[in-house]
Amino acid sequence: MVLLYNADLPTGVSERLYLSGIIYEFVVFSIVFYLVILSIWKLHERRTRLNINMVLICAGIDAALFLTAFGKFGVLFWGWTFELGTFFDNLALIFIFFINCVFLIFILEMFTQLKSTKKNLLFIIYILCYVPAITEILLNFFTIGIFANIIHLLLSFLLYIVMMVVVRRNVKKVEKKEHLIGIWFIFLTGLFMLLFFLLTATSILLIEFGLLNPFNPLYFVSWVCMLLALFLLYTGFFLPNWLKRLINS
Repeated sequence: MVLLYNADLPTGVSERLYLSGIIYEFVVFSIVFYLVILSIWKLHERRTRLNINMVLICAGIDAALFLTAFGKFGVLFWGWTFELGTFFDNLALIFIFFINCVFLIFILEMFTQLKSTKKNLLFIIYILCYVPAITEILLNFFTIGIFANIIHLLLSFLLYIVMMVVVRRNVKKVEKKEHLIGIWFIFLTGLFMLLFFLLTATSILLIEFGLLNPFNPLYFVSWVCMLLALFLLYTGFFLPNWLKRLINS
């Protein structure tokens, strides 16, 4: 492969592997972008807080994907340093922080009967827990922050385990078959989000310790988990007509 620049790639990473990773990220970006369009269409049909949350979740993840792919594209084709590419990875991580906060709002609005003051308090506490991670990223924007990723992993586990527990408790309250399946889809969303963060964090840590290269199998599988999570969330929440027909057939 002939490039305009001598790409500043990590040790042991070929240009072919790096390019395949970029293509993979842009393919996933395109799929998620389709979900963004569908979510915006649903929001246009009915403007509710939950529909707005759905758009924010899909759009935030898509923005994170675009940033990380764009940073790597710049390293490979525009002569950027690998550290500059990492800058975009850290921006993407901040978007993922934002997604977790929106997911928390989604869970509180849809599955709990808490008063607004308690919901706001939980939301503020959760954001404050992210302050150390965001601080490390801002202070070291051109390197991968191990501490920030560990905090992010722990808070993500807390969020999605609680999500699964809360959703599971709501199963008994649902009578219609299609709504019951929708609830279980959202439950599985939490499971696949857990897998995404576990695989991503493990990949990052092993890369930092020199045990794995970027675009390793854990990385590729993690984004498959994210796609499955978004698909289950969208179909479980909106219950599209094709799913209703399948359930009632």
